[in-house]
Amino acid sequence: MIHFSNNIQDALDSLLIPGRFDAVFALTDSNTKPLGKDVLARWVPDAHFITIPTGDESKTLNIATQVWNHLIEHNATRKSCLINLGGGVVSDLGGFCAATYMRGIAFINIPTSLLAMIDASVGAKNGINMGNMKNYVGTFTDPLAVIIHSPFLKTLEPHHMINGWAEVIKHAIIGGGELWKMTKTIPPIEDERRWNDLIEANIQIKKNIVETDMHEAGLRKVLNLGHTVGHAIESWHLMKGKHIEHGQAVAAGIRIESAIAVDIHVLSQQTYAEIESRIDAVFERISMNKEDFSIIIDFLRKDKKNAFGKINMSLPCDIGTVQFDIPVELDIVQHALLNYAITAGSTSI
Repeated sequence: MIHFSNNIQDALDSLLIPGRFDAVFALTDSNTKPLGKDVLARWVPDAHFITIPTGDESKTLNIATQVWNHLIEHNATRKSCLINLGGGVVSDLGGFCAATYMRGIAFINIPTSLLAMIDASVGAKNGINMGNMKNYVGTFTDPLAVIIHSPFLKTLEPHHMINGWAEVIKHAIIGGGELWKMTKTIPPIEDERRWNDLIEANIQIKKNIVETDMHEAGLRKVLNLGHTVGHAIESWHLMKGKHIEHGQAVAAGIRIESAIAVDIHVLSQQTYAEIESRIDAVFERISMNKEDFSIIIDFLRKDKKNAFGKINMSLPCDIGTVQFDIPVELDIVQHALLNYAITAGSTSI
């Protein structure tokens, strides 16, 4: 159930009816803790707050164990509820902890970032990283509800807003039509109506796909556009002990995978140029050297979407058409990485 609400109190009142839960817990990160204490605590005064460090580094088994221990120490039962207030990391980790604690307790996602509003908090996927491998352990579990409150976007720093724009571009390539037109420019943050329309259009595209294929047996794989290469780039950075925004990695992944689609003749050069223009208008290119390619390709080989020893990708065929489970040969991947590195002005190529 997705609530678009200017009054979170009303949405919570309809969900947290007396007698439904024996305790309510709230998961925040360091950034959203003040928001939770100042705002959510007023709405849910009896909530137990759990705060994790900000960033993807918190999507680990160690942090998940800390969350589980907090639930145990404060006597959470199967009749308890966890509210996840934050961005994609909070949604992913909180959903995973709730889905596995006592084999599953109810959870509500209240996303505070663009990325979480249109992607991480919607669609029933949740999980944690294992070492450098992105989202390697998780479940498909629906939240009880998602509460979308677009004014939270005004609290974001510009780079967090841009981080979510990669998923907007991804959904627009998949859905085409009016949403693709909407990605020509990022709306002013003050234009609440346009943001609500944009968020709703993104959620509708994902919702329609997920309702058809919740467990990613087929059609849902189109939502992996940009993420096969994008996750490999994130894992490469994690291995080096460096941070990269998820959106920046996915934007690079969309661009590289679109170039692969051109190389294997499923995407026209003209449409590729259109996609490239949308990405380059917002995202800087990532510097990489030729010696990095083997590391990135090794992570691609370990991608959880692969089967039968092949690297499988979801690739654009046109705006509004994405095909999944396309096997891609290594020489094609290397060629696309090389071209990307050259255009990014990388050295040692």
